[in-house]
Amino acid sequence: MNLLKSLFGQAQLITKIPGVSVEGCCFIPSGNIFAVSLAGGEIRLIDITQGTIIKTLDGKVPEPGRITATMNGSHLAVIDCARDGTGDGEKAEIWDINTGQCILATELNEKSTSIALSTDCTILAVGRRYDTVIDLYAIPTGELIKTLSGHGTTLVQSPLFRGSGTVQDLAFFALGPYLVSGADDGQAILWNIETGKGFVVAKHDYIVKSVCVSPFSDKVATGGSESWLAEGRPNLVNVAEVRIEGTIKTLLDHFGIKAEDPVKALSFDKHGALILAACDDDTLWLWPGKGDAKPIKHNFGKILALSKDATKIAAERDETLAIWDISPLVK
Repeated sequence: MNLLKSLFGQAQLITKIPGVSVEGCCFIPSGNIFAVSLAGGEIRLIDITQGTIIKTLDGKVPEPGRITATMNGSHLAVIDCARDGTGDGEKAEIWDINTGQCILATELNEKSTSIALSTDCTILAVGRRYDTVIDLYAIPTGELIKTLSGHGTTLVQSPLFRGSGTVQDLAFFALGPYLVSGADDGQAILWNIETGKGFVVAKHDYIVKSVCVSPFSDKVATGGSESWLAEGRPNLVNVAEVRIEGTIKTLLDHFGIKAEDPVKALSFDKHGALILAACDDDTLWLWPGKGDAKPIKHNFGKILALSKDATKIAAERDETLAIWDISPLVK
């Protein structure tokens, strides 16, 4: 069994899958399933304990890229846009994970770069690539039912705002009609998708590239870059506890990550306390609840995804996909 030492303990290699070129991927919250979209158009559901393919999804999206699952792990969504933004972002599909059936294949109204599925799989949210708008589509009809406007327009912009307005990341709450978004304007916004109203829960000086909602508490984490050149200035993660009673929101804390590139992925542990963060320079960080985050010394390669409970990561090196158990690091 391969072990990798870190500052905090050991990471255990669960499985390796050679000969793949990953466009997008995510951990399915329920069960030991990993979803991956590969260059060439194939989507696989993988049993991460065995390293075997459970299902291959054959859809109509020609180059599936960014991929996400519902909070309860029942459904999967994919658009033809990779995590790094390459791809058209014009087509989306929704899949039933248990049956392997496609329940929606639709053309999007605008080029998009971020996606999220509501837990009950009735709404697909997509963030536009060159705009500050979020589009909400009904499932299974594919009808555009609402647009959410607020990033970079009606709300206060970051003083360092230089981006195109792209909505970088989206995350639904496990319960209730609530969505969190992060964008190039340096803001993370909590939306009530029934009313269409949004409230700022965190601000960054430059971009918000990642947002994360804890499945186990009412906490939200947002991460990005604090300047165009992060050197000498820590990138920041904001942590907010969102008590949704009217517009009550409480900013709990924030911490710095001394990485060269923005925070691209976040995950809470099962207690909603510790936070795992991955950056675009493929550094991995652990925040114990106070002070700055600590780097996890590793040689994982390109970090692709974090599990919802912060116990597993996926990484790619030399066209080999590796799944790691890092639970000894987050006890």
